[in-house]
Parts: sequence; C-alpha cells; structure tokens
Amino acid sequence: MKTRTQFGSDLRIRAGYGTAFILVVASFLLTICANSMLLRQARRVAYPGQPVSGDEIATMTARYNLLNDFIFVSLSIAVVVALSAWLTYARENRARRLADRQLAEHQRQLQERVRDLDRANQTLHEMRSVEKFAATGRIARTIAHEVRNPLTNINLAVEQLQTELEHGAAKNSSLLLNMIGRNSDRINGLITDLLNSTKFTDLKHQRIAVNDLLEETLALAEERIRMDNIIVTREYMTDRREVSVDIRRMKVAMLNVVANALDAMQPGLGILRLRTAVAGDKCVITISDNGSGIEEDALSKVFEPYFSDKPAGTGLGLTNTQNIVLNHNGSINLESKKGVGTTFTIQLALA
Repeated sequence: MKTRTQFGSDLRIRAGYGTAFILVVASFLLTICANSMLLRQARRVAYPGQPVSGDEIATMTARYNLLNDFIFVSLSIAVVVALSAWLTYARENRARRLADRQLAEHQRQLQERVRDLDRANQTLHEMRSVEKFAATGRIARTIAHEVRNPLTNINLAVEQLQTELEHGAAKNSSLLLNMIGRNSDRINGLITDLLNSTKFTDLKHQRIAVNDLLEETLALAEERIRMDNIIVTREYMTDRREVSVDIRRMKVAMLNVVANALDAMQPGLGILRLRTAVAGDKCVITISDNGSGIEEDALSKVFEPYFSDKPAGTGLGLTNTQNIVLNHNGSINLESKKGVGTTFTIQLALA
C-alpha cells in the first residue's frame, strides 16, 4: 500500500509528464491552424488576380514570427516540465530505494528480535521448569521431614508393644496405643493441611462491607497487636461498598496476611497500614507493614507450599490465603523491599 508521500510523488511526476504532453499537443495543433491561415493568405499573394496590400504582408509576417515564438516557448516549457518530472522521478526513486533498504533493515532487525524473544521465552520456560522441580523437591523434603518424626514414634511404640506382648501382658499398652494414635493424627493433619491449602472448595457467599471485613479480621489479632504495641492506621473509603464472599474463609485469608505483617515487625516500632479503595468494579484492599521485608530471590516463592523464612513457620499460611482469594475469583499480589517493609494488595469483585 502506498503512503501519502509516495502517492504525492507519483501525482507530481504524472502531472509533469501530462503538462508536457498537453503543451506539445497544443503547440502541434496551433501550428497546424496557423499554417493553414498562412497558407490561405500566401495563396492570395501567389495569384495576381487578388491584389495584396503591404499591410496584409506585414500582418502575415508578424503572425509567422509570433507563431514561431509561441512554438519555441511551448516546446521550451514542455522540455523544462518534462525534465522537472524526470528529475522528480529520479529523486523520489532514490528516496524510495533508500526507504526500501531501511524497511528491509527494520524487518531484519525485527526478525532478529523475534528470534531473541523466542530464545528468551525458551530460557524462561526452562527456568520455570527448574523452579517447579525445585519447589516440588522442597515440598517433598518438608513432608518427608514432618512425617518421618511421627512415623518413628509409631514404629518405636509398635516395637515396644510387641516386646511386652512377647513377655506376657503389655504393661504400657494404653500409653503406647495413645502414642500411636496421636502420631497417626499428626500425619493425617499434615496431609489435610496440605490438601486444604491447594484445593478449591465450595464457598458460602454472604454480603459484607469491605471495611467491616477488615475490622472483624483485626479483632481476631487484637491481643497480639496490643501485646506487641503495634500502631494500626486505617485509610478506609467513605462509601459502604460490599463484597460477596465466604466470610469465615476470607477472614482466615486476611488474618494470615496480618499475622505475617505482625511477625515481620519489631514490637513497639511496628506500623500496620490498612487501606480500602474502589477501582472500576473491583475492591482493592491493601495491607502494609514496616517490617523486615522479604529477600528479592524469595518473592517468587512466597505462595509456594511449605516455603517459610520463619524458624517455626509451616509455610502453608500464604498458600492458603492465595487459594482462598483465587477461589473468590480475586487476585493477590505483594511488593516487598528488604529492610523497608511489605505490601499485600488483594482485589475482589464488588457485590
């Protein structure tokens, strides 16, 4: 498809050639007409039967000279116009060839960038595969570690029970059986917690004001906030906007975020900031702290099961929070800087 510049260039070239052609044709037709008139007058001069005055001869001479001048001027203009059209064509043709070369170079660069992007995507895919493999290995090692201890206790209790039975009545049978049952329940609890943190569940939706949801969540952590002397600042929207959520589960999700913020802040120095706002048809909830922050290389692992930088952390709290938010067709993101603090942003659809 021609650009506006190319179309204008073609129009100027065609106009130049057309003008030259019209001038040449006009000169030719005018020459024929003038020659015909001069021929008739010349015949009158050639036959003595028709006397010709000196004025007529002078007029014929003047017309002849004028005709020659007009033909010369017309042909000169036609040559100039044709030459100008040719120069315009040559100049525009050079510019067009240069533009074609530049376009070819841009296409080559674009193809090279597409190939670079493909290679980068392939590298990213490989890195994600490695990260998934590492995450799977970390989960497997954590489960193995958590399950091995109660299994060891169960095996010891079974061996002791067998030894006592071989020597007669088992004196500590009740104690040993209780130990087996307790450790079995612990293993079952570990598996249940893992499944609950990653599976989609049925929700019991209820309407609740967003500000009320945060206040009820803060009430669950009120004792911890008071003990650590944490300052809580609220920047709530003035409108009473509601969301339709499973209130119990959503408070669990919010409480996990608040608990992580409290764990990251020093007692007496912590500031917990809560903000609510509306963006289109979404409610935006922001929970920020001025705690220790998260290492940059750990940000992508925060929501993975069993990942925790706390000595006593299970690594399932934020995984469960993400699962609950996603179950509500919402989104959760975080920003963190080491030594500055962390900000969680949760978006939910307005009711």
